[in-house]
Amino acid sequence: MICQLVSGAEYEDHATRLKYYTDYQLNITEEILAFVAGQGMEIAVTEVVDHRYNEARKRWELNILWAGLHSIEDSWESAEAMLKDVPNIVKEYVDASGSDLLQQHISQAAAVVDSVIDCLVKLLSPSAVDAGVDTQRVKHPPTALPGATVDVGLRHVYA
Repeated sequence: MICQLVSGAEYEDHATRLKYYTDYQLNITEEILAFVAGQGMEIAVTEVVDHRYNEARKRWELNILWAGLHSIEDSWESAEAMLKDVPNIVKEYVDASGSDLLQQHISQAAAVVDSVIDCLVKLLSPSAVDAGVDTQRVKHPPTALPGATVDVGLRHVYA
């Protein structure tokens, strides 16, 4: 919450919009601003506004309303990426959307994530290591995305 010191008005805005007071702008150039703009910035999702299938990229996308940003700054993001980052918000939207195709796609993507998690749990269990399982490569049953490689930190799980 931002409070305007002169008028006392309060409003919500994102922290990236704040600017410390300085008389000489501390010699900040456009290049410095461009470099700093994306450094370590995490923005919360307020809600999913809409969805579409992007034919050029062959993927489902969700129109995201970001916390503290104006609606003009909504952006189309990959449904899979958003499912990974904010699964509850995505699932709520998909359930309310009434789109059978989107719901089917999200269900398949969620199944892939679940199978990777199951595989990792098995991989990291003491019994797997004791049994001599090759912890560098683990095969699991085919998923909705055959041939996909899921990056899991320093190891890979191959579908």
